[in-house]
Amino acid sequence: MTDFRRLPASLAMLAASTLLPVAHAAIPGTERQALLDLYASTHGDQWTLRDHWNGPPGTECTWYGVACNADQSHVTGLLFGVGYDYVDGNNLAGSLPPSLSDLTELETLQLARNPLDGPLPSLQRMHNLEDVEIGDTGLTGPFPDLAGLSKLEYFFAADDRFEGPIPPLTGLDSLETFYIDGNYLSAPFPDLSGAPALQVFSARWNLFFGPVPSLAALTALTSFDVSANMLSGPLPRLAVVDASINLGGNLFSGPIPPEYLALRAFDGSYNQLTGPIPPPQATAGSINLAGNLLGGSLPSFDGAANLSGISFRNNQLTGTIPSLAGAPMLMSIDVSDNALTGAVPAEPSPLLIEGAYSHLCPNYLDATPDAGWDTATGSAPWYAGCPEGTHQNLSQFGLGGTWYNPATGGQGIVLSSMWVQGNWTSTTTLFGGWFTYMPDATPATSGQRWYSFQGDADPSTTVASLDLYESTTGRFNAPPIVATSRIGSVTLAFDDCTHGTMTYHFDDHRVADGSFPLVRLTGSTGCTRTGDINPSLGTNNRFTGAYYDPAASGQGFMIDVSATQHTLFGAWYTYATDAGEDNRRWYSLQADIPVSADATSNPTPPADFEVLQLESVPLYSSVGGVLGASTPVATTEVGNVDIGFDYCLNMTLTYRFTAGENQGYTGTRTLRRLGPVPNYGCN
Repeated sequence: MTDFRRLPASLAMLAASTLLPVAHAAIPGTERQALLDLYASTHGDQWTLRDHWNGPPGTECTWYGVACNADQSHVTGLLFGVGYDYVDGNNLAGSLPPSLSDLTELETLQLARNPLDGPLPSLQRMHNLEDVEIGDTGLTGPFPDLAGLSKLEYFFAADDRFEGPIPPLTGLDSLETFYIDGNYLSAPFPDLSGAPALQVFSARWNLFFGPVPSLAALTALTSFDVSANMLSGPLPRLAVVDASINLGGNLFSGPIPPEYLALRAFDGSYNQLTGPIPPPQATAGSINLAGNLLGGSLPSFDGAANLSGISFRNNQLTGTIPSLAGAPMLMSIDVSDNALTGAVPAEPSPLLIEGAYSHLCPNYLDATPDAGWDTATGSAPWYAGCPEGTHQNLSQFGLGGTWYNPATGGQGIVLSSMWVQGNWTSTTTLFGGWFTYMPDATPATSGQRWYSFQGDADPSTTVASLDLYESTTGRFNAPPIVATSRIGSVTLAFDDCTHGTMTYHFDDHRVADGSFPLVRLTGSTGCTRTGDINPSLGTNNRFTGAYYDPAASGQGFMIDVSATQHTLFGAWYTYATDAGEDNRRWYSLQADIPVSADATSNPTPPADFEVLQLESVPLYSSVGGVLGASTPVATTEVGNVDIGFDYCLNMTLTYRFTAGENQGYTGTRTLRRLGPVPNYGCN
């Protein structure tokens, strides 16, 4: 067959059209009707190109996007979108008709990048299918059954919305390439031995769980990527060396089989792997084992002639860094955030120095000047971060959460860290809500005050300097949008994932400058000292963040979900029901999350685990505190709320006030996340 995947759309159509004889022949009536149904159900009058469509019988093979066999007796191809590397599709919008299954002689089905929805009709009768490209379309429902399609070579269904399990991949003797990234597939991982010719398999960003069966039957495998799922158990057995294997961001445990250190590329980062690291073999290319529980000493690099990069950061490694002379092609080495000691070895080659991507600190290495390592690490001196620093890296999603001063209970901050996953050098935006009281408040007055602060935290720094803001004269949970003014600054620094310090300054000197210690209220999920985040820790934690209603911005919610303690804590910053000069109000809410709703503890998580629903969460009002002082705070329940999170982006709130100044108020609001959606597990 012609490989239309490798042609731009216009050339693919030209190639298809040049195969068509001039004489018109008749295709079966069922195939013609399937084409007419396709046009009607996907709004053909709005397609980008629709030349000759709905012409008289016998003209079907001239219709744009339709390919036929040599005698024009059957439709063999629907070419309405090429692989996402090229262009958009043809604007087929809507659902595919069930009669599509009547195109039984179809060899090529290319619908990628068309705004489709609904299920994919059965492909089981299309025994000649070789190429299926339905990615980035929005198709939903169960995953198609491909069993028995012995001629299928290429299957692309990435970034759709298929859910549930994958039917057995049996009888797929010709299948070479299989992409299903970014769906909602939730099931034990399938056995792939029914596709012995498989070369490329990619199922990133799904919800697969349980062990991966042996891959030893896949002798042609060159690329296998199942990163960012919930897979567990030992690493699967392999029968290949010249391959790239990515198992990162799962729950794999146990030792690393030696064959993994012979691969062209191996990413086993952010799992729960234990034991020593086997020595890299001569065929090894790049190795990433960051964020595991690996111990013992670093392996020997003798004979690692093709090793180009290694990352063993954030483990439990001890001992010295061995000689790198056996790895002359090495361009980067990252062994930071371990407990290594002793002197650094000589650089193995100019490639390592020129790369300037290496990291040796924090560790307990000897602080010996070395210009080569200064260049290789991009830090002068290279040991600037050794021994271990006293502050926490600020550039990480796991830093978000609820923090308070134990000496002044009833007030604190809720922090949202807007971190860009996958870019270790990116700047993080920190947004926080400071929930406190007037400096002259008394138990007889509410005295509530809240402030917001925001700014960027460069990963090279350990202290964040943030602008402090004030918003007044709003109205409870309603427009108008409230103006925000800068009134001062705060600085944040964290000793570790559970302790820190906040310093504050008001430009108008309403109170003297001050500082107070911070202790995390809820359990840390995924926070590390150096900023590496472990995506396998706590799926519900991804709902942590700031949410607001764009129609009534200047008020909203700070949410902290701890997947280690199975709790949700929230702070609602808003106003009194009547607009006033300064009528700020805030409420807190707290609830336990059922263990069954947390994918970290649920061995068979539902397909829609990214939707979290909590009902009748108690709502509290606290009064009587004083900014910066230890005074009794009275907390009373004033109502309850229902909370729903929709795929990391939206939060729906239904509130019912049963006491306090808002007694009798009820309503429902839809709020949107402030800032980018976390990449880990949010599709």
